[in-house]
Amino acid sequence: MRCLTIVALALILAGCGGNDDPLLNVINDPLDIEFEDFYVDRTDIYPGESVWIEWQAEGALYFDARLYVSQDERISQDDLVVIDEECGVESDDHCTADEDIYFSCHYDSSNRFSCREGGDILKRTDLTPLIEQYPQEAYLILELCNDNCEERSWPLLFR
Repeated sequence: MRCLTIVALALILAGCGGNDDPLLNVINDPLDIEFEDFYVDRTDIYPGESVWIEWQAEGALYFDARLYVSQDERISQDDLVVIDEECGVESDDHCTADEDIYFSCHYDSSNRFSCREGGDILKRTDLTPLIEQYPQEAYLILELCNDNCEERSWPLLFR
């Protein structure tokens, strides 16, 4: 019941400035962000193919979502950010808590990884600094952050 009350209040506030609303900041403050689900529809990818990424979070009303391509299962400074989104309750956010979120990322022959959500291109990233030879095993790492950060990884073989 508490969660429904918070979500209802958040929807009301979304019409009054959403993520920038000071009252929403107070409501969001004690809530942590937690993964409910993280799934990628494949474990290898060839140039010209796409990968479908599905995830869901619960808890905080607004948070940051970053998707990295990494050579290992942990986020480091050498990793490439392929999605960097502010998630929340505003109508132009590409992600919100307690909903299934889908990103589609296309890998092209120029070694670029282009991610979309709902038809909008979120980011195009050149993977050349990370992918040195083929096939190259890498990881997609999804990180969700509010006051705390949670991350999940998925192996992906670039061919």
